[in-house]
Amino acid sequence: MVTNTDTIDLHTLAEELLSGPDLDFRIKTARTLVKIGSQEALELLRKAMDDRDETFRARLVKVVARMDHPLATEILIKAFNDPDCYVRKSVVEAVPHVDHPDIIRALVDCLGDEEINVRESAVIALEKSRDADTVVAILSTALNDSHWNVRRESVEVIARVGGSRAFEPLRRAMKDKDPEVRLSALVGLADLADEGVVDSVLGALTDPDVSVQLEALDIAGKFGKPVILPLLEEIGTREGGSMMIKQAALSAQKRIRARQMEQVETVA
Repeated sequence: MVTNTDTIDLHTLAEELLSGPDLDFRIKTARTLVKIGSQEALELLRKAMDDRDETFRARLVKVVARMDHPLATEILIKAFNDPDCYVRKSVVEAVPHVDHPDIIRALVDCLGDEEINVRESAVIALEKSRDADTVVAILSTALNDSHWNVRRESVEVIARVGGSRAFEPLRRAMKDKDPEVRLSALVGLADLADEGVVDSVLGALTDPDVSVQLEALDIAGKFGKPVILPLLEEIGTREGGSMMIKQAALSAQKRIRARQMEQVETVA
């Protein structure tokens, strides 16, 4: 393989890229072309994206993604529409500058991809954006995805990047049919820790899933006010209730009362 970039024979490199002896050899040739970085070298890489080997195309996009060049972006955009889902997933994971308008549009399109793995990767990739408003707006639509894991990933990214913007979509996710999604939304809401969050937590105390109830009781213990003590007492003495739930309700009561006593002592 040609490696001396001072004496480049692009014709030889083209042959090595398109019909080299094995996959690793061809990828090394692609890296050499990236190092050259000329328009002609990039044109060869774009041509290689039509290769019949989907594994080669998937690895090639990761090589191209290291370049900061308009033509490299064009190559990546093309890969977003590759017929193979593994290639589409690879480019979604590899793309470096997600705030490029064309990349954002491509990622939004990937949220409608037929393959769940592509949709999940698009959700995760959007977290790299510096525009939290856009990310929350886009991923709020992904809360309607048919697969629970895409919805859960969306909830977790919204919670991490959204700040106060995250409240409404997280509160909506508390009504999701899947308990994993509701649990993630509840954890995200707890990190916001404001009055509206406490109200949402109170609703989760009657969630049909035990894991969600336990998380809600833990959050109630951390942030709840004395006004919710009667509800916690009722849960703790409920006939036929789960022993874990009763113990968690008792723990929440103790924590609220301890904070109440601290406040009284501070005033005194």
